[in-house]
Amino acid sequence: DFVYLDPPDFQGPDSREFVRYTSAGFGAQTHYDLLNWMATSASDGIRVLMSNSSTREIIHHSDALGLRTDKVMRHRRMAASTLSRGPVEEVLIANY
Repeated sequence: DFVYLDPPDFQGPDSREFVRYTSAGFGAQTHYDLLNWMATSASDGIRVLMSNSSTREIIHHSDALGLRTDKVMRHRRMAASTLSRGPVEEVLIANY
């Protein structure tokens, strides 16, 4: 099996980005839970790939779990402000 995850970008405590997709929001713990699930899914034969913002927290937690991380550049086309559009670094995280 293969699963691709594209959660809302990880946001630091000072971020003003929108992440309230549910009443509970989509905070750091939810991201950590997904990364933990990715790590345990490998032993079940489930290959998982996640894209996320390239932050110290996400990369550190992924590395600590033995997940592979690769930084990539992409062009942000959607943003509340046109000044926020343009090249942005993301990270691809894989358990394989």
